[in-house]
Amino acid sequence: MTGCARAWFLAIALAAAIPVRAEPTYLFEWLSRGGRTTTRLTLFRDRVLVRKVSVEGEEARMRMRKLSQEEYDFYASYFGDPKSTDGEGPHESSVTGEMITRSKATFCLPDGARWSLSWDSFAALPMSAMRVRSALEGLADSFGKVLPDAADFAADKIPPGTILRRRDGQRFEVVRVDEQTGQVEIRGVTQPFSEILLPEQLRFTFLPP
Repeated sequence: MTGCARAWFLAIALAAAIPVRAEPTYLFEWLSRGGRTTTRLTLFRDRVLVRKVSVEGEEARMRMRKLSQEEYDFYASYFGDPKSTDGEGPHESSVTGEMITRSKATFCLPDGARWSLSWDSFAALPMSAMRVRSALEGLADSFGKVLPDAADFAADKIPPGTILRRRDGQRFEVVRVDEQTGQVEIRGVTQPFSEILLPEQLRFTFLPP
């Protein structure tokens, strides 16, 4: 065997020995365990959202739906926003017990960044983590429901003072609607939290007025 041939075979052998990091198959996965129940909510890269609920001694229940490209892109941006990623880290309380529900959400963003956060039933979450948990809970409750139309949040339907209810039940007041950009500023009624969104974004996390 010539020197070139040996070098070629050596290069192939070395390449085969180097483990290849598999590309993530999901945008996020939220695993929640409490008592005898385990719930897994996963949004795959093909835009399929899957919720699987497993109870010890029972057959697992599963639901699936496919997000539109627009909805998927919204959540990819939402979970990559610094206002969300600032919630990274463990947020567990010191409370123990079999009935406490513990959760961990892991995110694999389109740009390759990865982050996660964890919490339990009694955790005191910062606003950034609450923002993420709310979006996850909204997706978990979205099966079989029709997404509102962007027209439901037109400027004439949500003048300042309008109260909008987020999917998790939290209420927000419309503070300002920019007529030029269409951006809507909302502020939490019971939470010191404000955000600026477009009407087509409001429909993903809020119920129509």
